Amino acid sequence: MVDVDTGRLFQNGKHHNAERGNPPRRCFRQYSFKTDHVTSPADLMTQLTAFVERKARDLAAELHAAGGLETTPPVIELYLTGVLPFDRRALDISAIEALVNTAFQPLVAQVKSLVQSADFAVDSSHSATRAELEQRVLTSLFARDVRFAEHSTQWMQAALALKQMALTGASPDAILAELDGHLRGLGAL
Repeated sequence: MVDVDTGRLFQNGKHHNAERGNPPRRCFRQYSFKTDHVTSPADLMTQLTAFVERKARDLAAELHAAGGLETTPPVIELYLTGVLPFDRRALDISAIEALVNTAFQPLVAQVKSLVQSADFAVDSSHSATRAELEQRVLTSLFARDVRFAEHSTQWMQAALALKQMALTGASPDAILAELDGHLRGLGAL
């Protein structure tokens, strides 16, 4: 630390005084969590909770062993990486930020999503009618999301039935009743 005062002389006979010090440092940590092996949004939160709590315990032990050089609240960045096996809209970033804030008690916490959606490619190696292609695309879309994968064909049929009802001008109540029937049939309610 350097103290400068041109209006007075310090003990060293100069207008400045330099002292060695050990100012407190701020801990900054970045963590990365791969989403490739989660199966649902609930599973993601379960695995993330265990990961974040373990990292917070490890950081607390590391800071305690360091002798108190980093005494101020940390700055934490959590990067979500990999392929997300469910719809990106089901990723609750605010809940993950709350989890990080609770575990680390940081000055600042940021959660950054670098996840990619599951790759989707349409097989065009053989000719198909528009209806066949639509069925394959919808079945594949439902199969990519682990919440719907087990019954992807039934979800495809439900989506096509609802689409057809909307195209033929069915009333909203009729469409909702049809949707309710499909959801009950699939055990989703």
